[in-house]
Formats: sequence, C-alpha cells, structure tokens
Amino acid sequence: MQWKDLKSRLLEAGSVHLTGEPAERYTARSAAGPGAGGGGAVFFAMGSHRVKLALDPMRPVAIAHRGNGAADLCLDGTLLRGRLLEPGFHFSSQ
Repeated sequence: MQWKDLKSRLLEAGSVHLTGEPAERYTARSAAGPGAGGGGAVFFAMGSHRVKLALDPMRPVAIAHRGNGAADLCLDGTLLRGRLLEPGFHFSSQ
C-alpha cells in the first residue's frame, strides 16, 4: 500500500485504538486547545513517513505497541509494521 493511500485512510478513520505494551512515553496529551482533556494522540511512522492519530478505544483501526516503540497497525485486515515516535514539545515562543 502506498503511503499517501494509507495516510488518507487513517485520516479518514480519524482515530485509532492503542493496545499492547504500555505506551505512555509515546502518547501526546494536550493541556490546552481543541484536544485538551482528550485521550491523547500518537505519531505512527513507517520509514520516513509519519501521521498523528487521535486515540479512541472504540475505533476499529488498531495499533498494537510491541514495546520500545515498535508497533503494528491493523487496517482492514492488513498488518503493517512501523513505530511510535516520542512526541516533541511545542513552546509558545517558537
């Protein structure tokens, strides 16, 4: 599957269900703005490509964290290996 097709399908789904090993270090949480107080988000990467996905335990699209950032994405019965990225920090003075 081409990255642009995968990314568009993930963005259409809107969010993913995160399972497997604890992934707190890879989960971005917002204290302000539209995502504040939500379930957080993860950055899923394959090669040099990445996408930010909101977390929702009720979604059918799943990412299974295997530990140390290694992750498997299951989308429509297809298993894709990738990794979770640690979120960066944003400073208002940037």
